Amino acid sequence: MNPNIVGSDIKIKQLKELRNSFNYQQLLYFLAAAQELSISKAARMLGVGQPGLSQQLQKFEDSLGEPLFVKSRGRAGMKLTAFGEELLRHADRVRAVSWDFLQASQKDKYVLKRYRIGASPTTPVSVLAHISHHIIPDPQRRMSLIQAEASTLQVYLENEQIDFLISDSLPQISNKAIDRHLLMTSSIYVCCHKKFTSKKLTPKEIFEKCPLIFPGPDSPLAKALDEYFHRHGISPNIHAEIQDPSMQMNLASLGEGIAFLNETSAKEFVNRDKANFKCIMNLEDVKISLYLCHYRHMDASYMMSLFSN
Repeated sequence: MNPNIVGSDIKIKQLKELRNSFNYQQLLYFLAAAQELSISKAARMLGVGQPGLSQQLQKFEDSLGEPLFVKSRGRAGMKLTAFGEELLRHADRVRAVSWDFLQASQKDKYVLKRYRIGASPTTPVSVLAHISHHIIPDPQRRMSLIQAEASTLQVYLENEQIDFLISDSLPQISNKAIDRHLLMTSSIYVCCHKKFTSKKLTPKEIFEKCPLIFPGPDSPLAKALDEYFHRHGISPNIHAEIQDPSMQMNLASLGEGIAFLNETSAKEFVNRDKANFKCIMNLEDVKISLYLCHYRHMDASYMMSLFSN
């Protein structure tokens, strides 16, 4: 290195080179296109026209001297080149630092942040209550909550009609820019009215002789229970298939059948009437997980902080 060049001279040289290489808008366009792997979807997300987006991406590639995307056959759209994959990692760091800069510049300003959350029916009420307890009282935050089947919420997430998805099943979206965080894993408890405990029955007899209130047929829990019964040679006496845990608890409290609840819902059920409502066993080898999913460009630090407490 030339000993006559001082640090400030180097920074000035870097600024000049950055000014002449590309603009920040092109970098954002690249990030959007790399996330969606579709010019039309990226344009819709950014609220710009497809021709303008394509033109800026072409200028960006020209300034770099190498292609960032290659077209795929059929309906696969496009994919990143090896150079594009490498540049994406650097570009995402620039985005993160830029966001921190924006947050710092708006530190003393009133900025309303909106959290559009989709929750599958199996999400414990206590989890949603915990989120609401933190977001609703905050004047700078607003929450929109949609509860629907996991398949419906997946479409909402894919179309960016929600920002965050809380579900016991992972969304099957081909886009690789989805981040998935494990929030909790729970064992499943067998819960019922005390009238089902008056006779001494083996677990096999309970599941074959007593009416069972099963979760929805397409839910991960239903599949896990099917595997459990198959392993133990049990022919379950299923009387109802209901996705909503609240409805399962209500029917179990009326003595209509035996429900299979996660730990949080099981505690809620027993606390309704400890004299009459029981958890008769814990199916330790049947577990259900809850995930938080979102597009990678979404800042999930606040949402994740709610689950770290």
